[in-house]
Amino acid sequence: MRRLVAPSRLGYQPLHMQATAEPLGLLVASIKRSVKAMVLRKVEPLGLAPLQFWLLIGALETPGGSQADLARRLRLDEPSVSRAVATLVRKGYLKAQRDQGDRRRVLLALTPAGQSLAATLAPIAAEVRGAVEAPLTPAERELVRGALSRVAGHLRQRGEDAEEVAPATAR
Repeated sequence: MRRLVAPSRLGYQPLHMQATAEPLGLLVASIKRSVKAMVLRKVEPLGLAPLQFWLLIGALETPGGSQADLARRLRLDEPSVSRAVATLVRKGYLKAQRDQGDRRRVLLALTPAGQSLAATLAPIAAEVRGAVEAPLTPAERELVRGALSRVAGHLRQRGEDAEEVAPATAR
């Protein structure tokens, strides 16, 4: 006969046994949904999806970077980034070309139309980032940033990072 092990000895307690603290994963998911909705309201009229918006902002903020660098910076899987980059290339906002020194790398650059659009998008990115950080003091921002970075690193080490597992649908 199997003996049952108390949930607390496994490092997990059912919700009804826990203190009233909201699970961190739910808070992070809620923030992600709110940020995505905020971005969508601003960029959908411009014919962009949230991922396309963040890729254009990333290309603006890190000129001459590679597609893989941008995926890492945005903490996204490369297949999703590749599909969104292809769409932005078709729309005429990005230019993608193979790195002559390393043919595996795809270098990204904003086209003139992409630069113009990115200049329009930059204040939106600042507004969204500001809204996320507004309720926190500078010290709290650094504390939260450090804690969330540790959680992201821990999940990456466990192989449970979004960069490791391509989603079934594009973001």
